[in-house]
Amino acid sequence: MFSALQFQLARLAARGFAVADLMGGTGIRSGQLDDPWPHLDQEQYSALVRNIQRLTGDPAIGLLLNRELRLSHLGLSGFAALTSATFGSARQLIMRYRVLKDPAIFPRHQLSRDSWTMILAPTYPLPADIQRFAIEGHLARTLRYCTELTGSAGAIIEIDFNYPAPGHLAAYRDLFPCPLRFDQPHCRVVFDRTVLDASLPDANPEMHAMCVRECDLHLARLEAAESVSAKVYQAIYRNHSLSGDSLLNLGDVASRLYMSPRTLRRKLLSENTSFQKITGDVRRDLALYYLAETALSTKEVAFSLGYSTVNNFHRAFKDWTGQRVSAMRPCD
Repeated sequence: MFSALQFQLARLAARGFAVADLMGGTGIRSGQLDDPWPHLDQEQYSALVRNIQRLTGDPAIGLLLNRELRLSHLGLSGFAALTSATFGSARQLIMRYRVLKDPAIFPRHQLSRDSWTMILAPTYPLPADIQRFAIEGHLARTLRYCTELTGSAGAIIEIDFNYPAPGHLAAYRDLFPCPLRFDQPHCRVVFDRTVLDASLPDANPEMHAMCVRECDLHLARLEAAESVSAKVYQAIYRNHSLSGDSLLNLGDVASRLYMSPRTLRRKLLSENTSFQKITGDVRRDLALYYLAETALSTKEVAFSLGYSTVNNFHRAFKDWTGQRVSAMRPCD
C-alpha cells in the first residue's frame, strides 16, 4: 500500500522533474509521504501542488497524472480488488484499505436501495485551483478504478462540480464519458447503482483470499504504527463533521482508542503534543471549512465547535489566521 501522492511524484520524477524541486519549500518531512495515508496540513499540501503546477506548467496535470494510476500499481490491495467476485465487494475493499485516500479530500458515500452518490468535500479550506487539483485527482482515480474493475466506463452516470468550468474543459470531456455540470452546490458523483452486483471479469477466489489475508496483516501493522496524535485528530474531526455532535472529550477519545485517559495523555506527550492542542487544530480546520464551504452562520459555527460565546470564537479565529471572521464572511 502506498499513497496516490507517492505515485504522482514518481511519475513526475520519471518525466525528468527533480524530487527536490517538487518538495522544495513544502515543509514536508523526510519519509512523510511513505505513509499510505499521509496527513498533510493546508500549507504543506498547497505548497506541494503549487510546485507541481509551476514546474509542469500544465493546468490539467491533476487529471493527467491520476488517470495513469492503475490498481496493479497498488500492489496486493489492488489485486485484492481486481480479483473480487463483484464490483460491490471490490468497492468495500477499496474503502477498507483506503486506496483512494487523499489528504485534501473527504469523500462521503450515500448508498440506498435505488441510488449511489459520492460527495467530495475538502478536508480543509484551500485556494480554488488547489482544491480543483485535488478533486480532479480523486475523480480521475475513481473513474480509472471503476473502468478497470468492470471493463466499462459506464459506472459513473454524471458528475457535478462546485466550481466553474476550467480552461482545460476539453481534458474533462476527453476523460469523463458522462454529463458534466459546473457551478453546482457540491462536487457530486452519481454512480450506476446496479453495477454493485456486477460480476468482475478477473474474479479469482483463491487469489483474492490470499491477497485479502496479506492486506489485512499489513493494514493491522500500518494502523498500529499510525501516530496516536493522528488517530486522535481523525476521531474528533470525523465525529463532528459526519454527525455534527459536540467535540469529543479526552475520555471519549481514549475509550474509542481502547486506552485510559492517563495513557492517552502520556502517549500524546511522547509525540510532543497534547489533547488540548489537537482539539484546537480540529476547531481551526472545521471552522475554516464551515465558514468557507457552508451557509452556517458565524454564531452557529461558534456554538457547534463548543465556544460559549461568539466573541470567544472571534478571538480564536484572529489567533489562527491573523484576520477577522469578516474577512471570510463580510456579510455575516
